[in-house]
Amino acid sequence: MEPRKGVMGIIKKENKILLGIEAKDTPYHGMWRLLGGKLEGNETHAEAMVRETKEEADIDIKVIKFIGRVQGTVNDVMIDICVTEWLKGDIKPNAREFKELRWFTLEEAKPLKKDPVTEQFFKVYEKIIKP
Repeated sequence: MEPRKGVMGIIKKENKILLGIEAKDTPYHGMWRLLGGKLEGNETHAEAMVRETKEEADIDIKVIKFIGRVQGTVNDVMIDICVTEWLKGDIKPNAREFKELRWFTLEEAKPLKKDPVTEQFFKVYEKIIKP
């Protein structure tokens, strides 16, 4: 059986990236993470990222490029990581997904307690996402 597919994105606005505190009752509850989710139907990774961001933060983005793939730590999901750019909207967290959403510089985000996928991503791809 093919693993499920997901997407997570570095959402950039000026020199900051968007992270959220996980609200769901998962092993990562209360940790900071990138936005994203599972693909639905026949949507592309880019379409899923745009949809997930709208659902989770109520902002509009555009996908710039995909920069890597990581194995998810829950539910056997392969996660593609993309860089996106904020287009418009004020962040409004979907309470089912996030306790809080906030813009951080890369330096501000480093010491935060992050979920394993986000932490892994930060370590491996730090040079790519650095503004």
